[in-house]
Amino acid sequence: MLRGWSAHRANAQVRLRRIFQLTLYAALFMLAPTIVLAQGVLENPSNNSAQSGVGIISGWYCSASKIEVVIDDAITAQAAYGTTRGDTQGACGDTNNGFGLLVNWNNLAPGSHLVRVLADGNQFAQVGVHVATFGTNFLRGQSGAFTFSFAGKNVKIEWNESMQNFMISEVTDAGGGSGGGGGGDPNADLQALLGRWSFTYTILVTFTDVFSFNELRAVNGHTAIAGTNSSGGTIAVARTQDLVPGSTLPHKFFLINIDSILCQYYNFDQVGPNQLTGLYVFAKVISGQCGEISSNIYTLTGTRLNALTILPESVNQESEKLRMGSGSERSPLHAAFEEAGEAIAADVEE
Repeated sequence: MLRGWSAHRANAQVRLRRIFQLTLYAALFMLAPTIVLAQGVLENPSNNSAQSGVGIISGWYCSASKIEVVIDDAITAQAAYGTTRGDTQGACGDTNNGFGLLVNWNNLAPGSHLVRVLADGNQFAQVGVHVATFGTNFLRGQSGAFTFSFAGKNVKIEWNESMQNFMISEVTDAGGGSGGGGGGDPNADLQALLGRWSFTYTILVTFTDVFSFNELRAVNGHTAIAGTNSSGGTIAVARTQDLVPGSTLPHKFFLINIDSILCQYYNFDQVGPNQLTGLYVFAKVISGQCGEISSNIYTLTGTRLNALTILPESVNQESEKLRMGSGSERSPLHAAFEEAGEAIAADVEE
């Protein structure tokens, strides 16, 4: 009887690993702009973001003679390069990797623009931005202030001429506010995760992974969290259902963390303001690519170490469904998920 139970449990593990693997394929496709085994990252601006006033194009690159920014293949400018970025030590082996270029978005026409970043002439990042202006390169002699509710707070913004933008000047508690954030904000669940977390799981011995969930970003028509691991490498978190609608993975969020040795995957729920629970699996990196998941599935718990103290940047909240098929025209990936889900459901019933 125990032998049969063990075989039954092993079969359930295999089927759940299969669901993880299928979700991984979708995750790597959707989150490719956010998670990179790269020598550099463009952090600002984010893809599909709104830009106005005076801002900065910034990020980091491990080793280059010069970093150039190209806008609409018409404007080329060299960025300052070599500023200290302690969070790149793990990825680069040193810290003098930051770059930045001050830009007055008012100098561009209102509408969509393409920003490319090159290291020694080779492109390593590209984003699209949408620029809004007041129809002049530098608006002078204006003032204004507005107060509104955001993230459970009363927020006051005031016009700042030197920045050509509205800046937060005051944040106070909203009397009787629900703290829910933005009155029905569709990304409130992701926003609630922003901050620094530890993930703990046991594989013979207990491991703890620490991640910083830094900001919301629009990625391939969905909203995801961009962040870093303890070595400064990039990670991303998305909703499982955004990756694969109809997925039977048991938890709401999916985190992917890739280094030179392992591809690690965390499927989890936030079960309290400062607690997480979920599952952990991993695969080996083979020839620079994530291999098939071969590990067992381990339970994990998570604890918030500290909340983010800055507001996330605005993102495009219009979501598009991944093209996984619907109705009678279901894709093989969708069908495989249904099959795996039914198999696990059968295991549970037995």
